[in-house]
Amino acid sequence: MRFDIKGRPVRSILKVILFPGEELHASPGAKVMMEGAIHRVQKKQILLLHTFRAIRPDTFLWLSPSHPGDIYPAQLNSEGLRIRIDSYVAHFGPLDISPHRESGPVHEDRWMILRGMGIVWVSAPSPIEEIRLAPGEEVLVDGDFLISVSPEAEIRIIPAGMERLTPLYLIRGPSRLILFESRHSLRRGRGPISPFFHIH
Repeated sequence: MRFDIKGRPVRSILKVILFPGEELHASPGAKVMMEGAIHRVQKKQILLLHTFRAIRPDTFLWLSPSHPGDIYPAQLNSEGLRIRIDSYVAHFGPLDISPHRESGPVHEDRWMILRGMGIVWVSAPSPIEEIRLAPGEEVLVDGDFLISVSPEAEIRIIPAGMERLTPLYLIRGPSRLILFESRHSLRRGRGPISPFFHIH
């Protein structure tokens, strides 16, 4: 499998080249164009997935999210990622998908966990960034801008107040975070702050 992402970060399109026997799994909400001999089936897991299997060489797939914006490739090497379902575009490789049933601030039905070896593409309406937290390092995140976090991350919720309409997540490392930016920055006092910022 080979892939390329064009048009980042405003109108991203994911181009995937599959070799015979390889499969790509995609959200039914993703817009898809195909070229070549492809077998397509539907599979129901946490969400309904379209599975595309290449039959011959020179098989191409173009995918774009339902909303214009950025697409980001997250590589998985046996570790897991907790991902917002509405940010999922597609994945490649033998990844296990399960619902997120843990208690805590990030336990809603809009999250799922992917584990295994492969790659998952996620999308957001504005540029996506990945950061890694070292053990003991903390970051304060606006929950609306959080796409993905390590399943084992320690998370504490800070309720919304008069200065903001959404809660904040205090996330403690070690953890992997994938977030996106917003034009509507938070405000504290007189100056704007980023939707996510380090404490220490």
